[in-house]
Amino acid sequence: MISRCAPVGFTFHGLPAGAFVGDVPLQPGEYPCEAYRGAGHFEFVNYLEEHGRAECAFESSDGTTYFVVSQIHPSHRLQVSAVSQTPILSDFAERMKLKERLFGRDPAKSDSQE
Repeated sequence: MISRCAPVGFTFHGLPAGAFVGDVPLQPGEYPCEAYRGAGHFEFVNYLEEHGRAECAFESSDGTTYFVVSQIHPSHRLQVSAVSQTPILSDFAERMKLKERLFGRDPAKSDSQE
């Protein structure tokens, strides 16, 4: 069981990015957090701004939990849109890269968009 007394840190691509103040995300919703002032948080925010969502993770005695952040509110709350025990976005991104290599084009675009 995860202790709710101390903040639970979360990472972005293995770099410390922040900590939850209170409950950790076990389902989609809004969660208060505090940012770590370092490379992990900087990369996380940049990625989120560029792509509109970013996958982070936190460790517990039950294993790693992955969650997708779709927004950071000014009041230091994360909008979490998905939670999983397995990577969510990274698997999708790898599949898309493989399809692009195999077919030689962006598979997300339909023929009418090319």
